[in-house]
Amino acid sequence: MSKYFTNYFARHSLLLKKTLEKLQDYYLFDAKKLRELSNELFMKQFNYAFKNSSFYHNLYSQYGLNINSIKSLDDITLIPVIQKKDIKYNIHDIYTGLKLFYSKGQTSGTTGSPLTVYRDYNSILLENAYQWHYRIRKGYQPRDRAISLSGKLLKDQLKSFDPYLNILYLSGYNINADEIGFYIKEIEKFKPKAVIGYPSSLSALAVEISKKAVLSVKIPLAFTSSENLYDFQTEKIEKVFNCRVHDWYGNAERTIALEQCDAGGYHEAPLYSYNEFEENRIITTGFINKHFPLIRYQVDDLISLDDHGQHICNMHTRKIKSIDGRAQDYVVLCDGSIVNRLNQAFKNIRNVQFIQLIQNDCSKIFVNVVPEIGFNLEDHDQIFDSIYSRSGESIKLEVNTIEEKDIVRSDSGKYLLVVNNLKKNGKASAQRQALNWDPPLK
Repeated sequence: MSKYFTNYFARHSLLLKKTLEKLQDYYLFDAKKLRELSNELFMKQFNYAFKNSSFYHNLYSQYGLNINSIKSLDDITLIPVIQKKDIKYNIHDIYTGLKLFYSKGQTSGTTGSPLTVYRDYNSILLENAYQWHYRIRKGYQPRDRAISLSGKLLKDQLKSFDPYLNILYLSGYNINADEIGFYIKEIEKFKPKAVIGYPSSLSALAVEISKKAVLSVKIPLAFTSSENLYDFQTEKIEKVFNCRVHDWYGNAERTIALEQCDAGGYHEAPLYSYNEFEENRIITTGFINKHFPLIRYQVDDLISLDDHGQHICNMHTRKIKSIDGRAQDYVVLCDGSIVNRLNQAFKNIRNVQFIQLIQNDCSKIFVNVVPEIGFNLEDHDQIFDSIYSRSGESIKLEVNTIEEKDIVRSDSGKYLLVVNNLKKNGKASAQRQALNWDPPLK
């Protein structure tokens, strides 16, 4: 039995159709109904975790909580917040299912060593259903031809075909001037309806195609995930592929899912989780993974809520204006102040494929730029002005042009906007406290 068949059978059994039908109802519920059902799911998750997980039973008891302390979502702030370190050191005490019936997942390791989490079968089915529901709404049906640049293939394998999903996997690690002819040929021969991958991989492919004087390669739909999607990437992808980009925000822990709508903002996937949005973090409670419950789990990403209704659509979950990156995507000035949400600084920068900020100490930032043809002094100065408008001129900037291969990536190949080495150098305790990181458990 091939690995592709095993993967297909696990995610596309007859249960998937029934699950998709159930999800369709979720998207029709009004805000009041969603709140009622969220409350039910939350109470089920809390009660189950308290009774069956030794980690939660012991933790909540330390805080003076018992099974009757939490009556509804209105009481959620009484529950302590947990973080990655709590999962790492208590993984077996959090998991409540049988040892033979779980699947392992890992985070990308962008903030240190990867974190292992457990997923039960129902969570795998539900996650797949939510993503397929989103893609189907955008016009991509199961079995439609698609190309994936998601990182499944490494440097030594250029392509692989999954006949069950009708997906052609192309390596995301060989997109360069020497190999771009291969990618163009494969796309033109396969004629995909959709392209799927990291935003950085899709934008890199778009840039290399444009360098070959190929005006465009027709792929109607693009689906991105796993990295923050920047405006300059969306512009490149949509221009070269003549497509619309649809972004999905989620995490390996399966505690939050945000769907980009046609108006450009995002919405919570209904009944996937309950999310508390704070200035420097999101506190998430997942509903889809019963046997590895994560309740009030901290996600260090920055979200801007759309409190003024700047985009209008028929979704009844909360509207989100933008995903502004990780809380770790910041630079620190010598006076201790923090400059984050730096993705906003590069919205209007042109002729640039990638920008990456490297900070080793508080007095200087290396701004590494992978330029496109046409990058000039005006673009160079605009980068200076955009950063200084947020940081002031107390910090020195050094702009260097580099090749894409020199961009620093995470262990899983993800593009990082900011590489902050202050924490590695032992200089980040004040900043970490300012961002409310690592609050001690009682």
